[in-house]
Amino acid sequence: MNATVILSYTFMYFVLFVIVPFVIVTFVMTCIKFFQTSDVQKAATEVSVKPHQLDMQSMQFLKTLKTLAMADWTHNVHADRVNCASCHQLHVEYDPIIGITAKERSQLCRGCHLDK
Repeated sequence: MNATVILSYTFMYFVLFVIVPFVIVTFVMTCIKFFQTSDVQKAATEVSVKPHQLDMQSMQFLKTLKTLAMADWTHNVHADRVNCASCHQLHVEYDPIIGITAKERSQLCRGCHLDK
């Protein structure tokens, strides 16, 4: 190997293992310094989060979920093809599906299965 090849490899490794890491570290440190907030800004930004309260419809659903799973097995039959919004209305004051009888619920299901 001649001297120019050795010097070329030396220069390449110097750039790869010394210059490039130095540039990366300098860039990261500059970003950290630039985007760091001062103590004055930290003290002025206090955020308080109130716990989320569920609406009545969601609470009613959560209370009766276990009962629905055990007693009303028709919900489990369609679990992979029908979502809750297919029968229940979202974000309404009163959901009409909650107050219907088993016969009315059966008629509602037949509305989607007219072919049988």
